[in-house]
Amino acid sequence: MSNQGGQMNNPEPPVETIVYDEDTETYQVSLVSSAADNPLVAVLWSVATIEDVKPIDLPPIAEWIDPDALSQLFDSPAGEHVSITFPYDGHRVTIEGNDGIKIAEKRNS
Repeated sequence: MSNQGGQMNNPEPPVETIVYDEDTETYQVSLVSSAADNPLVAVLWSVATIEDVKPIDLPPIAEWIDPDALSQLFDSPAGEHVSITFPYDGHRVTIEGNDGIKIAEKRNS
């Protein structure tokens, strides 16, 4: 397994489904149950799936958010009640608790 600036090369995508909402211009990501344990991997696979690339081809997420802090936040007892929004590679990513990810459509600016 490779780790590049907080990125992991996971052989099995944790993404179950991605549904695009035209009204909000966001993708609602449904994860396999084990993905809630690692929000970093879930975000990387979700963005990679949306962009139709491999996670390793994305820029390191550490350029936008501290991957260790993100993991610690969701590993805490309050993790399932946490909501955080941050930019990543032109997208706006929102993680709600341990089981919900929304990703805003990429903006070209």
